[in-house]
Amino acid sequence: MRRIVIGMLVALLFFAPNAVRADDSDSSNKIRWESWSKQVFERARAEHKPVILDLEAVWCHWCHVMDATTYADPAVVILINQHFVALKVDQDSRPDLSLRYQNYGWPATIIFSPNGTEIVKQAGYLKPAEMRSLLTDDVRKPNSVQFEKKSKVMFNGKASLFVSQRKELVDKFLFGYDRANGGWGSGHKFLDWDTVEFCLTNVERSSSDDKGDLKITAKKPDYLTMAESTLRGEQCLIDPVWGGVYQYSTDGEWVHPHFGEDHANASREYAYFCIRWFVVEQRILFEERQ
Repeated sequence: MRRIVIGMLVALLFFAPNAVRADDSDSSNKIRWESWSKQVFERARAEHKPVILDLEAVWCHWCHVMDATTYADPAVVILINQHFVALKVDQDSRPDLSLRYQNYGWPATIIFSPNGTEIVKQAGYLKPAEMRSLLTDDVRKPNSVQFEKKSKVMFNGKASLFVSQRKELVDKFLFGYDRANGGWGSGHKFLDWDTVEFCLTNVERSSSDDKGDLKITAKKPDYLTMAESTLRGEQCLIDPVWGGVYQYSTDGEWVHPHFGEDHANASREYAYFCIRWFVVEQRILFEERQ
């Protein structure tokens, strides 16, 4: 037994330096990520380097994909290590940053100038080629803002939209509806609660008169059917083991739920649908009896 222990110690002493050397050589092929801190931004300012922030989530699938592809791309690694100060932050550990960039989802890519001013905001997964282009543009044109491309603003002078604007929005809304599977779009199917709620708030008008948005469409939309088919599809996202509702499906037919759950909005919308359905059905039944 004593010989075995001595042999193991000798082996560790022999292989340990090689393991350290292998790890050191491998580190040159990785991005030198740091944590968010005041000191990091002070160093970036002193070195005249922009800061790139990768805001991710442990449970985010595309964050892991981006780590395995984009941030493992040799050209991306060289560009970031040579020209940027790199920060990686988990959104659950920094609720303030999560709230600030909540409209950009996960992963979110934010680039700051050396003085801390935001100059780039990118939402979601970026392919290696997209990231290389983004980084190269920032190196060539530092401080060039890439997220404030504003279109011409039209002022109505009233609290409501122009009729033409409302018609355009309603037409897009109807065009995007998936009549076969419910929901909107043909790719990923998200829990688009705002859209479902829009349908539900228009249910009574849809079944009674042509007020509001309905009179600017060629055909009266069946908002109740649109909401019902969408919520039926979204039932496929219910987690049968742990409960809750997955946030989206990776296909257009609701059958491939993805990680991350949303409980509060799901409960609210299904309850809202039941109330609206009951009100409409009871009113129609009452009218038929008259």
